[in-house]
Amino acid sequence: MARETSGVSYCANKRRALIAAFTACLGAEMLAVSPDTNAQTDIEKSNPDAARLQEIVVTAEKRDTKLQETPIAISYISGSTIDNNRITDLADVALRVPNVTYTQFSSQESYFSIRGTLINNNAAGWDDAVSTFIDDVPATGLGDNDPDLFDLSSIEVLRGPQGTLFGRNVTGGAVVIHTQAPSFTPQARVQATYGSDNLAELRTLATGPLRGSELAGKISMSLRYRDNYVDNITLGGETAGVTQGDIRGQLLWKPEGDTDILFGADYLRDKSGGYPTKLKGDFLPGPFPALSYSPDVTNQGYNGRSDRKIGGAEIRINWDNVLGKLTSITGYRSVDDSFPNSLLGDPANQVLALGIVQDKQYSQEVRLASKLDQKIAWIVGVFGLHSNKREARLRDSKPGFVRFGQPQAEGPTVGHVSNVPARGLNGTLETCPTFTFRGARRLRHI
Repeated sequence: MARETSGVSYCANKRRALIAAFTACLGAEMLAVSPDTNAQTDIEKSNPDAARLQEIVVTAEKRDTKLQETPIAISYISGSTIDNNRITDLADVALRVPNVTYTQFSSQESYFSIRGTLINNNAAGWDDAVSTFIDDVPATGLGDNDPDLFDLSSIEVLRGPQGTLFGRNVTGGAVVIHTQAPSFTPQARVQATYGSDNLAELRTLATGPLRGSELAGKISMSLRYRDNYVDNITLGGETAGVTQGDIRGQLLWKPEGDTDILFGADYLRDKSGGYPTKLKGDFLPGPFPALSYSPDVTNQGYNGRSDRKIGGAEIRINWDNVLGKLTSITGYRSVDDSFPNSLLGDPANQVLALGIVQDKQYSQEVRLASKLDQKIAWIVGVFGLHSNKREARLRDSKPGFVRFGQPQAEGPTVGHVSNVPARGLNGTLETCPTFTFRGARRLRHI
């Protein structure tokens, strides 16, 4: 229902609050479990202490170690916790981890801060203070920091500098995300949600064997839609709707007992409405007496849009041998974003901006980790990364607009382009439970 005020038709916030309060959110999950899973459930019911004392294994040191024995400040979120608490994005992760802040200006621009370490600059030559790793492949940064968190096995938030083992862009810490690996036990899962403003989400996952005990596959998909829900009192109607979908697929091949090879790829497509720019208090309202500074509306004369295409691929090879485990990880990431929007959010569109993110990144890591039962445990590796970044914000300013009563510059401005290769060596030597030596050598040129 709409009501009329001063000739402007808009949807009342009261109506939206009632819809949000009374609309039923439908959630349905279908999980096919194996007899082993049922047996494990029976064990947990008969012996709850065993379930509470289950060991947590993390990969913060580039190998599987017990959380209690890992000398790093780590916050661990399991896959079951992600599902039970409906953790759908990294903003939800930040709410549950101490010393972590997640700032998201839009789906195309977001930044992590750990212990106050933050570099919120979208220039291509800048390094992030905190990096996100998905299955050990680093994200490109701007525009690639908002993955879907559906088919995950765990999230590890590492606080403090991690450059020795994780390389560049981790002076504040690292967010390590592990997706659910393909399983040789058939499993299927469907999750559906419906909410206010016609919010509709569909998430599916299927995994199982493709060829005996040699080849297994997994595919997961997420679709999300929401009607425009922010009132635009200048143009009429609403904006900021969501239309997004992504898919992830993996193949696990075990040609021999001591070797496994994982092939993975993912793709995200986003054609949502642009984010609504809200007026700031320093905007001079003289020519526009009907402006509203309410956080629930926008005054912008252009609604903007979002056009994101993000994809990646990975090949991981693990080989258990007499020395330990040899791991090779080859990664590729591609980001193509454009998001025109009204920079000031004013009716006259005095400053229009076009954000562009076009990144391509190739990474290669090879490491050899000794067995943990040896008297001297060690890990050594080499890492290479080549990144081509084109990140710009083109601005078109009309002459004579004012903020703080001062004329501003007019005309277009252009962002930055950079080519950033990086190489590095890293290693760790542990001679006893109370002494650890770490060393690293990194080279970088622009």
